[in-house]
Amino acid sequence: MHNEVPSTKALFPYLPPYWVEHVQNTMFKGPTEFYYPPGSPIAAVPGSRPTGQAGDGPTGARPGAGQPSVIPAGADLDLLRSQVLVDVELAIMCSPYPVDSLHNPDAAIAFARAFNEWQIAEWLDKDSRLRASIVVPIQLPEEARKEIDRVGNHPGFVQVALPVRTDRPLGSRLYHPVWEAIARHNLVAGIQFGGVPGNPPTPSGWPSYFYEEYVGAALTFFGFMHGEAIGIGQTPVVAVSYLAVAVVFVACAKFLVPEEAEAQPAPVVLEHEAAPGE
Repeated sequence: MHNEVPSTKALFPYLPPYWVEHVQNTMFKGPTEFYYPPGSPIAAVPGSRPTGQAGDGPTGARPGAGQPSVIPAGADLDLLRSQVLVDVELAIMCSPYPVDSLHNPDAAIAFARAFNEWQIAEWLDKDSRLRASIVVPIQLPEEARKEIDRVGNHPGFVQVALPVRTDRPLGSRLYHPVWEAIARHNLVAGIQFGGVPGNPPTPSGWPSYFYEEYVGAALTFFGFMHGEAIGIGQTPVVAVSYLAVAVVFVACAKFLVPEEAEAQPAPVVLEHEAAPGE
């Protein structure tokens, strides 16, 4: 289950005063390069977005873009209780909060820490059925390791949220401290759709539409499944979960297979005994 921060203001109680002042007095509003565009009609189920506006970021649009701000789906616990958590005994949250989009290392560290403290106070402490995923600044592997060690023993955290797209393959030795920390705290590595490392999401460059990027993620997941195990195999054993993979592959199939072809019966292959010399 995705959970999102409704506004950067929601993190103010958990941010250092410096960053609160920075958000209030500059154009910087925290992470805004969302994995799922908050205003996209295909990025959320109708009726799942809370009403109102987000205020001071995340806004779904860069400052000055002239677009209305929206509160992303998954930002209201009461709404999720009524729509998703009915008759649910346990729910694991995995937030796509894009801390990896922050190029200022101090900002990435501060916002990851604030987000995890916010998850504890506003989600885990308010509903005993919930479990959460640790958000880490994966672009700073050693700092990501420190954040896992900082909150990894909290009983509410059962997973570490890792975007499938990173600056380097997650099996790189640069990320070994992250994998070792995940194993040390007996957590699961949740590999999810998304990632904002700054390089194109497809081998042929930048797409024009969100749906193209979503479909192209299938290739990234395949690359992780087939190649990353080589590097990860050099670290302690870690349980890995793949999040949103099925949805990505369905989107890929819908994109590649025309609707009229879907309605056609499957071809019938007739057995044929080969003639001599055939």
